[in-house]
Amino acid sequence: MKNIWTAKDIENQHGLIIIRDDASKPFKDLAFARTVVFKIGFGKKNFGLCNILTDGWYNDIADTAQEFADYLNSDESGYRPITKAELLQLIDDGESQIFY
Repeated sequence: MKNIWTAKDIENQHGLIIIRDDASKPFKDLAFARTVVFKIGFGKKNFGLCNILTDGWYNDIADTAQEFADYLNSDESGYRPITKAELLQLIDDGESQIFY
């Protein structure tokens, strides 16, 4: 079921880590799942997404919480908050990803 975001969900949530819903639960492809994990941040605009587990790429998206919620909701797959267990699995799979 696709997560539906509201402006209230977004306000004061800079730093929230989210993942696209097309990363299956449980993860079948850890490398792919890492590419669709984002941290809500801010830059020139008030809301944007930073890819925190791969290249750190940041994309300014919206000036208001409602615009940002609309952006997240417009994605065909959708986004949802990532769980702590999922994030830890992506960071420490014991194989390919190296963190210091």
